[in-house]
This record gives sequence, C-alpha cells and structure tokens, in this order.
Amino acid sequence: MRWALVAMAITGCAFRHGVEATPSSPTDGSTDTAIDTPLDAFDPLCFGPAPFVVCVPAVPSTPLTIDSNVITNPSATMGKCANDTGDIVTMGGGAQVCAISATTLDLVLVAAAGSLPLVFVATETITVDGEISANSANTGNSGPGADSSLCGDMSMTSGTDSTQGAGGGAGGSFGGRGGNGGNGVSAAPGGLAIAAITAPQNVLHGGCVGGPGGAGDNGKAPGGDGGGAVYLVARESIALTSTAVVTASAGGGTGGSGYGGGGGGGSGGMIVLAAPTLTVDPAAQVFANGGGGGGGGGGTFDGSDGSLATVLAGAASGGGVNESGATAGGNGGYEANSPGAPAQSTGGGAGGGGGGVGVIRVMYGQTIPAANVSPMPE
Repeated sequence: MRWALVAMAITGCAFRHGVEATPSSPTDGSTDTAIDTPLDAFDPLCFGPAPFVVCVPAVPSTPLTIDSNVITNPSATMGKCANDTGDIVTMGGGAQVCAISATTLDLVLVAAAGSLPLVFVATETITVDGEISANSANTGNSGPGADSSLCGDMSMTSGTDSTQGAGGGAGGSFGGRGGNGGNGVSAAPGGLAIAAITAPQNVLHGGCVGGPGGAGDNGKAPGGDGGGAVYLVARESIALTSTAVVTASAGGGTGGSGYGGGGGGGSGGMIVLAAPTLTVDPAAQVFANGGGGGGGGGGTFDGSDGSLATVLAGAASGGGVNESGATAGGNGGYEANSPGAPAQSTGGGAGGGGGGVGVIRVMYGQTIPAANVSPMPE
C-alpha cells in the first residue's frame, strides 16, 4: 500500500513526551546474557529490555491515537522529530531514533517514512487495530531508517556494465541473504549478494538496499530500498487485533534500460515488539519481506520494475522483460523462502536478484504464531 507523505496530524497531540519502567526481569526467552540481563537499576524514563532499551525525556501524561503519516526526520526544533511529534533519542549501539510516547497508544493507520527508525512507547498499553507501514516504495519514499550504514560492504553488489547486455544487481541482505544478480552477455557478471547479518540483531536499524544493475547504453538501474525499522514497547501489553498489519518490507529494484541490468530488490527491514503480554489475533499480520529484482533491459524496451513486498505469505515478484534475450528479475524472499537469482541473459540485460527477508524480534519471552509472521522471529 502506498501512502502520500504529508504533514503529520495526530489526534490529541498536546501531550508531554514520556517514559516508563522496565519490568523486573526482562527477557526474550533466549540464553543471550546481554539480552536477558536486567538493567542495573530501575529508571522511570526507560522502557524495554536490553539491548532495546529506549529512554525518553519526560513521563507522558495523556493517551494518544495516531491515524496519519509519520515523518521521522529531525525537526528544526532541537531534539524533536519532524512536526515536533516525537523525541530524537539514542538507543544501544548508537542508534538515533524518533520516539513517540504516551500513556496508552491506539495505532489506527500509520504510514511512516524518514531518516530515523520509529519507536512507539507506552507506559501502559499499545493497541494496533490498523496498518503500521514502515515499508519502502519504488518511488524513492523509503521506510523509517531504511538503507542503514550497518548493512556492510556492498561494493560487489553492482552488476557489471556492458552495452551488449549488462549484469543485474544483487538483492539486499539482512535477516536473509539476497539473490545474486543475473550474469549479462559476454562476461558481464551480475552483482554478488553479501551474507546475511549474523543473528541476533541487537541494534535497531532498517533493511539494506539492493545493488544497482550494470549500465548498458544508459545509466545504472538503482536497487530497491530496504524496509524501515519500527519498535513497539509497552510496560503492560501490546494487542494486535484482527485488522492489525505491521510491516517493514522492501521496495523493488528498477528495471534496466538500453541493455542495462535490473537493480536488485531491497531487503526487508526490522520489527521489534516488547511487552510482558502480547496478544495476537489469528488474522493479524507482521512481516518484513524482500522486494523483487528489476527486469533486464533490451535495446528497444526497458525491463519492468520489481514489485513491492505487500503480502505476508507470498513473494514480491521480479520485474518482467519486454525484449528477447533479457532476463526477468528474481522474486523477493519471504517466510523461509529464499529470494530468486535470475538466469544469464543472451541478448539484453540480466535481471536483478530478489531481496532477502528482514528481521523480527519479540521480547520478554512472548511469541507470534508462524501463520501470522514472516520471517519467523529470531
């Protein structure tokens, strides 16, 4: 789903930004000491278990309903997010985030974008009864905190240039490895996807961009943006209702033109949920899937862009081709399914690889049923 990014208007936004206490024994059910060790002392301004502790400037005093767009870029006001709707704070690992806090949060419809990951903090409860989209689109609108500098060395992800048929870009890698780009004509190798980042993920950040396709007669086709990052943390409970959709999925790679290779799809982003009680309706959806790679271009016709990742249990399709010899882009990864790696082209540009899945973490020993989530939480 695409949303126009406009100035944010939040119901009841005259509130003090806020805080909360960490339960006495934070745990995510794992045996990772760094994660399961409680904070040394109670701090009423800090929420969540290590390594996802977030501290805000003041205790909130009012509830908040959000049914609008959220932009996480820094505001002209020091320490505030765009439109002064949230606080810019620093979490573990040096991650700067935009934190919106209240006593209770009712998230009805949130379309988020911007340079920083998005965090929702409640001293009591968070209810999601609509869509929270931290997705990236093919139009340059990236999810909050997407295309992180923590994604690693992507210097080999670009397809090789060739005016006879260039190589495709590799898909972005994060929770899962992206697909390699297809090889072009006459020794024009496709981009190579980097390895998935070793689990568990302990720093909140968005997904990773796909590699650009090799240039043919025209310029390189950009890879798709990775999905954004969103963190929900509440002291008491989080409820995902029957209409709840929480997504941090990736954009598709751009199709190649003039014998150019297609761009790789972006990787899924990151979703973290932290509350002592998590209620998940059987119809709720939580997913961070990879985008489709762009199709290779021919001498006359451009390849098509890869698709956005918009469904939980299905692949974002790779972009098609309109000229003989070019190859289609690879499908994006989802659930436990690996992304596609296109075949070698024979008379046009090669397709870009599909993007890998993102990362989902569920803290305090809570779980999400497999039917409601993609990929499975770390």
